[in-house]
Amino acid sequence: MTVNRLMLVGMQKQRCVCRNELPKDQLEPWLRRQLLSNGFPQVVIDAVASSAQYTKDLCKMEEDFSHTPDGQSNLYKYALWIQERDAAHVLVAFICSNATFQSARIIEDWSPTIMEPIFHDQEEHEEVVVDGLFGSYRQPRAVMRRRQIGERPTRTPIYRHQVMSPADGNAIKEYMEYHACLDALAMG
Repeated sequence: MTVNRLMLVGMQKQRCVCRNELPKDQLEPWLRRQLLSNGFPQVVIDAVASSAQYTKDLCKMEEDFSHTPDGQSNLYKYALWIQERDAAHVLVAFICSNATFQSARIIEDWSPTIMEPIFHDQEEHEEVVVDGLFGSYRQPRAVMRRRQIGERPTRTPIYRHQVMSPADGNAIKEYMEYHACLDALAMG
């Protein structure tokens, strides 16, 4: 299964592979800067950065899929290694990948057919009694009235809520992991 077959709308891919030795108090800001500079969404940045707080030695791997009602999806996975070098410094390495996309809305079924009225504005003339200087008199006046001129059948689509299958999610994960690993190998 290829990722292109899924026809994901507006798919953006982010990958980041980094290693560094830095002061402990700079770890979280450094991680946030690295992810932000690579275009990661805030939900991913917060997940990775929160893992790096108050840790002496850490080896953590995590993944998540989030989907909002408006169709925005994030599928991310990261691995984070932190090792204390001395009282003030840590050695850190991490690899992170994310796919952000709009899930397509798929029509699953249609609501029952209902008849919807069709209206049209029509100009009509009516006589009205107007009081004038020399007494009351009748005067024709144009009036716009909305009239029902017919009906038409309408059906409303019912969209599928579960748009992606587990196999689709796995295909995206494998694709992103493969490219993140290639980036890690290229680092040397």
